[in-house]
Amino acid sequence: MPFDGEISDYAKPDVFSVEGLLAWLDTQDPATEYDYFDTDDCLLCRYGRARGLKVKWAGGNSIRIGRIRHEVFPENTFIACADPWTYGAAAQRCRDYLARVK
Repeated sequence: MPFDGEISDYAKPDVFSVEGLLAWLDTQDPATEYDYFDTDDCLLCRYGRARGLKVKWAGGNSIRIGRIRHEVFPENTFIACADPWTYGAAAQRCRDYLARVK
């Protein structure tokens, strides 16, 4: 395929990675609240929809895109479930996790 001049997609982190979630959270209002137990509007569902996916929660650390169930990063429990349920707090938990694993 010839080069079309667009390279932005090559630099984006994987949608199902902590880095991808953090990159998105860093563009959001940190005061925005979410309800982890809202199975149609939790943090991960919002994130998936913002990335252009038709997402529904499928239980545990899984989301459903169409008929396919995807295991979302296992760090979900630490990042999305812990209090407080704000974008800013979730972003900080992403940073804390990434600092521990690197």
